[in-house]
Amino acid sequence: MIGYRSRYRSAALLFASLVVASQGCGSSSDNTTNPTPAITIALSPTSASVVQGGSTTVTATVTATGGFTGTPTATVTGAPAGVTIAPTNVQVSGAVTTVTVSLSVASTVPAGTYTLTVTGAGTGVTSVTANFSLTVTAAPASSYTLSLNPTSLSVTQGGNGTVTVNLTRTNFTAGVTLTAEGLPTGVTAAFNASPTTGNTSTLTLTAGATATTGTTNVTIRGTAAGATDQTATLALTVAAASSGNYSLSATPASLSVNQGANGTTTINVNRTGGFAGSVALAVTGAPTGVTATLNPTSTTGNTSTLTIAASATATTGAATLTITGTATGLTNQTTTVALTVATSGGGGGNVTLDYSACAATSKPIWVAAQDGAGAWTRVTGTGDVYKFNVTSGRGGYAVTTANGAANSTTVNLFSQAEITSAPIVFCTTSLGTRTATGTVAGLGQTDAAFVSMGGALATVTAASLNFTLNNMASGTQDLVAYRTNLIAGPSASDRAVIMRDLNPASGASVGTIDFSGGAAITPVAGTLTVTGGVAGDQYTQSMSYLTGAACTSATLYFASGGTSPALSAFGIPAASQRATDFHQVFVTDATGTTSTRSVFATFHTFATQSIALGAALPTPAITVLTGAAYKRLQAVVTLPSDYQTAATLSYSAASKSASIVASFNYLGSANATLAFPDFTGVSGFDATWLPPSSATVSATTTAAGASIPITTPTFTFCTEGLKFKVATVTGSF
Repeated sequence: MIGYRSRYRSAALLFASLVVASQGCGSSSDNTTNPTPAITIALSPTSASVVQGGSTTVTATVTATGGFTGTPTATVTGAPAGVTIAPTNVQVSGAVTTVTVSLSVASTVPAGTYTLTVTGAGTGVTSVTANFSLTVTAAPASSYTLSLNPTSLSVTQGGNGTVTVNLTRTNFTAGVTLTAEGLPTGVTAAFNASPTTGNTSTLTLTAGATATTGTTNVTIRGTAAGATDQTATLALTVAAASSGNYSLSATPASLSVNQGANGTTTINVNRTGGFAGSVALAVTGAPTGVTATLNPTSTTGNTSTLTIAASATATTGAATLTITGTATGLTNQTTTVALTVATSGGGGGNVTLDYSACAATSKPIWVAAQDGAGAWTRVTGTGDVYKFNVTSGRGGYAVTTANGAANSTTVNLFSQAEITSAPIVFCTTSLGTRTATGTVAGLGQTDAAFVSMGGALATVTAASLNFTLNNMASGTQDLVAYRTNLIAGPSASDRAVIMRDLNPASGASVGTIDFSGGAAITPVAGTLTVTGGVAGDQYTQSMSYLTGAACTSATLYFASGGTSPALSAFGIPAASQRATDFHQVFVTDATGTTSTRSVFATFHTFATQSIALGAALPTPAITVLTGAAYKRLQAVVTLPSDYQTAATLSYSAASKSASIVASFNYLGSANATLAFPDFTGVSGFDATWLPPSSATVSATTTAAGASIPITTPTFTFCTEGLKFKVATVTGSF
């Protein structure tokens, strides 16, 4: 027997520490008959059933009567080996004491029913007993079951669809290999992942262009060591590819062309429903003196180039060009291009700078030009269009803009071929005025979702699941949404949703994007190993996804990688990609606080791979040039072979900034000298637009290089293997 102070010493005592409060005695009168001291014990409940390895609780209540003031004791008999008994809570209220007791049953306790007898005793009182019936049941055998969400799926010939395979496990942790049986001819199945040790796997079913149509019951089978095969049935319907349809859009949808110049825009043929027929294109609405030419005029592809050439006497002003598509058996489709024909400014020339589409704060307040190594000369424009001649092998222009008290002066230097190849039009954008709304589901409290469509981006958190996409491009677009954790960063728990070929009316809803639903895509994981860094460097990465003929970028995630060059990265699995889809990763490597190296890398199929940094940019020789009433810097640096596209020197102080950028073709060699010009004496220039001579400025030298030429009209980031590398060095002077 044990008392209150020894209640934790023996697992064989079920209700130790039953403390009974002292009871008041009767009257002191000699004639009063004192009651007989006694105790009672009650259990609640009086029985329980526990599975092997489980536990339960029981409450014991001890009541003292007749003035009993002693300490009761208790013993337990009948408990089998492997049953652990521990009091968890003792409460005393007057003459009543309650104890909550935990009973833990080991997995080795044999199944059966056991009677536990609790005997309470105390000095001067009669012993009392209470019985507790404990039934131990056998633990269920290790097993698992399969279920599908959804249980039926329809795909079109040439298309695909996904199903989530759910695994419900009971004492079972082994990997389960999944297979699909009874697939129709021409249909293939891919599981992500298989084998799986988790609770879900994504099944992607792809129907070839000639897949057998109709409805078939497909058996999804799970096979695992030590367990009976489990199955689930999917009703798969393969539908014949329809004749489909198409729509037209223009990228960009607005264009400004000077008299005597030309410009181009891309006409997109957005095909849906498997339509692959020829589309004939025609353009109307060109003003007098403007020639609009389509190439090709009939296409079975997805694009045609519209070239607009304005003669020197073309009618100026705004016009609307209408592009009409004609295809056999389908309704004609149209799109429009907003055309502005501007007067040629600056008295003519073979170089055109067009700022007519810019906001006031982006339009120049001063422009100057240089032909070869000649003197800088001010250029005046008409209608925010500036023209001048470059007849030497190279030349450039300088532009000052103002935003309140802030001024920025930029000098741009190019070869003659680069600067005269086409009008340089500023502030153009492929974005339109269309909006779309929607709702996100399946978002945790610390998750964020990035929803992108037609160049528009909305960030959604659990605080507000509704979103609005603003300034979307017109025409058919792909919606790309990606869920990641704001605290943990991107991981295997991320999910993506891609909604293809949407063309909502402005203001319409795209519906609910459910990251927990059947359309959710489990990203494929890999490692991006950054090479060329040094110990202690800090790495960051971001991942974008490019889709469509316009190579529209969508945000997947942003992540800090720390000091390890092995970056965990995630992308869209190949089964969910179109041939025109690409991943684009942006990796930055910072060495200390003064230098960085960055890489844009584009690839279609996501895979573990190495991302090579460019060479470190040598520290440039920076000197302060004299002879002007403002700060003039010069940087001399030898460009590594990785950076032979362009070099830039920029510096600023307070609200004044200056920069000079030179193409590699302008420089002529890897030995780059970037000297900010002396504009003293150039008509209309104000020295107060630049940092004063006495100011200490923060200066950055930048070098850039691309694996393919980026100045050609056909350049696109949707190019397999494209690498764009940048290196910077920063200092104060």
